[in-house]
Formats: sequence, structure tokens, C-alpha cells
Amino acid sequence: MKKQRLLVLLAAALCLGACSDINVEEPPASSQVAEESVISEETAEEGESLWISEEESAFTAESSEPTAEESSEEPVEESAPPQVTESSSAPEINVNTAEICAAIAAIKESGFTTDIDDPEAQEKLKELQEYLEGTTYGFFYCDLEFTRYIAYGTNKQFHTASTSKLPYIKHLAERVDAGEIDLSEQLVQLAEYHDPGSGILKNNTPGGSYSVATLMDYVLRYSDNIAYKMLIQRFGLAEFKEGLKNIGVSFETYNGYGNCTASEMAAMLFDVATYKGGCVELIQNAACNASYNWQFGAELSEYKVMQKYGVIKPSNLMYHDIAVVYAPKPYLIVMYTNINYDSADKNVPFRKVGRLVEEIDALLR
Repeated sequence: MKKQRLLVLLAAALCLGACSDINVEEPPASSQVAEESVISEETAEEGESLWISEEESAFTAESSEPTAEESSEEPVEESAPPQVTESSSAPEINVNTAEICAAIAAIKESGFTTDIDDPEAQEKLKELQEYLEGTTYGFFYCDLEFTRYIAYGTNKQFHTASTSKLPYIKHLAERVDAGEIDLSEQLVQLAEYHDPGSGILKNNTPGGSYSVATLMDYVLRYSDNIAYKMLIQRFGLAEFKEGLKNIGVSFETYNGYGNCTASEMAAMLFDVATYKGGCVELIQNAACNASYNWQFGAELSEYKVMQKYGVIKPSNLMYHDIAVVYAPKPYLIVMYTNINYDSADKNVPFRKVGRLVEEIDALLR
């Protein structure tokens, strides 16, 4: 099993060398951000509204003005931008991120596979395997040093829904570190950005301005679709896609969403989890305090969990969660599903799998 993982790493290194010749198109302290209580399952918004067709502009509005129902909440006033700091509460992880990300993305398995051969973990591994087999899920787990992994259904493409927001915000963070983006820059909320899906800016009258830092926070904390559109309109997607190619992931997107496998998203998440730049606290404060916290984070509440959920409305037939679990030895989990979002027990599979993964991981620490 260990030999298998080393072969995957070698193949990934060769893939990265080949990918380097590919031409691509050119183109915070949480208390400082307006807070909202965690959204309950019973009072949840309708989730991400991703019903814009590929033929339409990425920023076509469903309507130019919010309806009375959509504007029922009080407008949100921007507070001081989250601070950027070089320090982080995340553990120090020293790995070859690009090579490992490429290795993760390259794992394309139709069934259940793992390189874990520890005898103590076999019973729980079998339980996880039996739970996943027969489902149409895509699943990936690994620790943040890539000493072990579990994969299932990683040969299947899924629509990312809002899970792609987290790697995009990490991309912007790197551009902040490079001096290309100013966190204090103000962006104006235009009526054409209106989106009735997830987020809190939909309750505000267009015309208000928000700092880049605040918009980045809202994208992760509230899965805010309008904030996401505003950032993409300002900073684009070409450099984001180019950066993903550098870690072995080819992600085609015209509006910040797209299709990928669970292992490809795991590679993106690994890249986020090992980020050490000046926006670490901004990202963690928002993503570890996400309003939509019903899946892995709810089950593994004994730890800090950085997460991003995703759902497609109005079809309801995509429901996902990705998470970095800051256990004594941190690890990540990605689970893509076609669970119906309207199902009363939609979160049960995530909590069941999350607990099994934690039990397996604990046996290996």
C-alpha cells in the first residue's frame, strides 16, 4: 500500500513537469466582521442559486431588485476590514504541496481504495467501505502530510456548487500576499449582481460598497453568492485556473463554479490547508465559523473545522461538504453526493462518514 502511494507521487511529479508547458488564457479577526448566528436546518435559505445557463453571462441577474421576501432581513453594514496577520493557529505543516496535490488529484478510483494497512484500523475501514459501497458518492480523505489516504468514487465528476469558493478565496489571498490586491479596496454592489441564493448581501440595497476583505469573509462565512460575483468580476478567473494547473488540477469555469472529482477538490483543499500566507486568520475565522454548519463540522465539533458546503438549487440533487479537521494530526475530508437537499435526513451520511473517519484517524495517530 505504501509503495502504491509512492508510485502515485512519482507519477504526479512527472505530471507537474508536463503541465508546466501548458499555455493558459491571460486574462481577520472574526469580531471585526458583521456577525450572524449559525443558520439552522429549519430556517435555511434556499442555498446556492446556480441556475444560470452556460450560454448566459456569469453575472446575469435573476432579477434586478430583491423581492420583499428576499429583503426580510435588516441590511448589513460593513464593519472594519478583517486584519491580516503572518501568524496562524494552524499547525506548521512542511510538505511539497504542489507534488502532493498533483498526486491526490491523480487518484481516480471507481471503488474503495486505501493505503492504510494498520491492523487496528481494518475493522473501521471495512465499516466505512460497506457504508460507501453502493452509493454514487465521491469521497476522499487524507492527512495533511499525505502519509495515508482513503478514496471512493474519485473517477466521477460532480458539479462543485459552492465548494469551489474556498480555493478561489485562497487564490485571492495569495495575490494579497504578492501585493497585487489591496484588502481595503472598496467594491460596489451593483443591482446586476443580485442573487436570491445563499448569503446576506441580497438583503441590502444595491449601491453600497464593501472592502475586499469583508467580501472574502462573507463568501466563506455566509457562502455569499453576491460577494463571490463581486470578487470574480473585479479579479477574474484566469489566474485562478492557471494556479490550479500548477498543482495538477485542470478546472474549467466561467463563473467560479464547475465540475471536478472528489480527489481533484481534495487537491484544491490540501492547497488551502497548507497555505501559510498573511490571510490565514481571515480564511480560518470565516470558514471555521460558517453559518451553514450541519455536516462534518456539526459532527466533529470537538475540533476546529474549516469547511465549505455546497448545494445546487433548484434541482436539489447535489449536496456536498469539504472540511479540514484540526485534530491532533490534521486531516481533510471531501464528500460529493447527489443527496436531495430537501430530504429530512440529508446530513446523516456526512455525520456518519465524518465520525467513522475520525475513529479511523484516531487509531493511526
